[in-house]
Amino acid sequence: VAIPANMNGDAVAKDIKRALLGRGWEVTGEQPGQIDAQLHLREHFAKIRVTYDEKKVQFSYVDSNNLDFETKRGQRYIHRNYLGWLTFLTGDLAVNMKLTSGGTVSQ
Repeated sequence: VAIPANMNGDAVAKDIKRALLGRGWEVTGEQPGQIDAQLHLREHFAKIRVTYDEKKVQFSYVDSNNLDFETKRGQRYIHRNYLGWLTFLTGDLAVNMKLTSGGTVSQ
């Protein structure tokens, strides 16, 4: 997710946490440029690492349970729900940062 030019690291971290918490993720660790989070949903568990710098935010898979994660012939596969969860997170984060930076959000 691209970061608007006029945002600082503290504002980015706040918007990341707002997106995570808004979707039911628990923040489990934080340091400059990195936020760790996990989600327990029904019998599913996912753990991610969110890294950020002055230009972009990146979501990375760390671990999961009951999400059918596997690697086949060098390709990584996971349950489609995980991909949906990350799609919602990236969308929420983009909206949060646009609003924080003073931009408008179009529907």
